[in-house]
Amino acid sequence: MLLTADKARLRMCVYHVGKRSKHTLWQRTKERFWAIAFPWLYRKVLYRHAYCLADGCMHWHFIDQRESHGYCSLAGRHALLELELEGKKVPRSK
Repeated sequence: MLLTADKARLRMCVYHVGKRSKHTLWQRTKERFWAIAFPWLYRKVLYRHAYCLADGCMHWHFIDQRESHGYCSLAGRHALLELELEGKKVPRSK
Protein backbone atom coordinates (compact mmCIF):
# COMPACT_ATOMS: atom_id res chain seq x y z
CA MET A 1 0.00 0.00 0.00
CA LEU A 2 1.36 3.39 -0.98
CA LEU A 3 1.54 5.89 1.84
CA THR A 4 2.99 9.28 2.52
CA ALA A 5 5.75 9.32 5.12
CA ASP A 6 3.49 11.15 7.60
CA LYS A 7 0.76 8.51 7.38
CA ALA A 8 3.28 5.68 7.61
CA ARG A 9 4.69 7.01 10.90
CA LEU A 10 1.26 6.46 12.50
CA ARG A 11 1.40 2.70 11.83
CA MET A 12 3.20 -0.03 13.70
CA CYS A 13 6.41 -1.32 12.13
CA VAL A 14 6.22 -4.96 11.05
CA TYR A 15 9.91 -5.56 11.71
CA HIS A 16 10.24 -3.33 14.82
CA VAL A 17 13.38 -1.77 13.40
CA GLY A 18 13.67 0.70 16.27
CA LYS A 19 13.78 -2.08 18.87
CA ARG A 20 16.65 -4.00 17.28
CA SER A 21 19.67 -3.29 19.45
CA LYS A 22 21.94 -5.01 21.93
CA HIS A 23 20.27 -5.59 25.28
CA THR A 24 22.66 -5.74 28.19
CA LEU A 25 21.83 -7.20 31.58
CA TRP A 26 21.71 -3.67 33.03
CA GLN A 27 19.14 -2.55 30.43
CA ARG A 28 16.96 -5.59 31.12
CA THR A 29 17.15 -4.96 34.87
CA LYS A 30 16.09 -1.34 34.40
CA GLU A 31 13.18 -2.42 32.19
CA ARG A 32 11.96 -4.95 34.76
CA PHE A 33 12.15 -2.35 37.51
CA TRP A 34 10.06 0.12 35.50
CA ALA A 35 7.59 -2.63 34.56
CA ILE A 36 7.04 -3.65 38.19
CA ALA A 37 7.24 -0.27 39.92
CA PHE A 38 5.60 2.00 37.32
CA PRO A 39 3.52 -0.05 34.84
CA TRP A 40 1.66 3.00 33.45
CA LEU A 41 4.98 4.61 32.45
CA TYR A 42 6.43 1.36 31.18
CA ARG A 43 3.67 1.02 28.59
CA LYS A 44 4.77 4.29 27.01
CA VAL A 45 8.40 3.15 26.93
CA LEU A 46 7.44 -0.26 25.54
CA TYR A 47 5.80 1.17 22.42
CA ARG A 48 8.22 4.05 21.91
CA HIS A 49 10.19 2.44 19.05
CA ALA A 50 7.45 0.23 17.64
CA TYR A 51 6.20 2.67 15.00
CA CYS A 52 7.30 2.99 11.38
CA LEU A 53 10.30 5.23 10.71
CA ALA A 54 9.13 5.79 7.11
CA ASP A 55 11.81 7.63 5.11
CA GLY A 56 14.34 7.10 7.92
CA CYS A 57 14.31 3.33 7.40
CA MET A 58 16.41 1.40 4.88
CA HIS A 59 13.39 -0.72 3.89
CA TRP A 60 11.35 2.31 2.78
CA HIS A 61 11.21 2.85 -1.00
CA PHE A 62 9.84 5.92 -2.81
CA ILE A 63 7.96 5.50 -6.07
CA ASP A 64 8.26 9.02 -7.47
CA GLN A 65 10.96 11.64 -7.90
CA ARG A 66 9.32 14.08 -5.47
CA GLU A 67 9.62 11.45 -2.71
CA SER A 68 6.06 12.00 -1.52
CA HIS A 69 4.66 8.46 -1.72
CA GLY A 70 6.37 5.19 -0.90
CA TYR A 71 6.04 1.72 0.57
CA CYS A 72 7.79 -0.58 3.02
CA SER A 73 9.29 -3.66 1.41
CA LEU A 74 9.08 -5.63 4.66
CA ALA A 75 5.37 -4.85 5.12
CA GLY A 76 4.69 -6.03 1.58
CA ARG A 77 6.57 -9.26 2.18
CA HIS A 78 4.68 -9.74 5.45
CA ALA A 79 1.31 -9.22 3.70
CA LEU A 80 2.18 -11.77 1.00
CA LEU A 81 3.20 -14.32 3.62
CA GLU A 82 -0.12 -13.85 5.44
CA LEU A 83 -2.02 -14.45 2.19
CA GLU A 84 0.00 -17.59 1.55
CA LEU A 85 -0.60 -18.97 5.05
CA GLU A 86 -4.35 -18.33 4.73
CA GLY A 87 -4.38 -20.42 1.56
CA LYS A 88 -5.36 -17.57 -0.74
CA LYS A 89 -3.89 -17.06 -4.20
CA VAL A 90 -0.67 -15.02 -3.99
CA PRO A 91 0.18 -12.69 -6.90
CA ARG A 92 3.57 -13.56 -8.33
CA SER A 93 5.77 -11.60 -10.67
CA LYS A 94 6.83 -13.27 -13.91
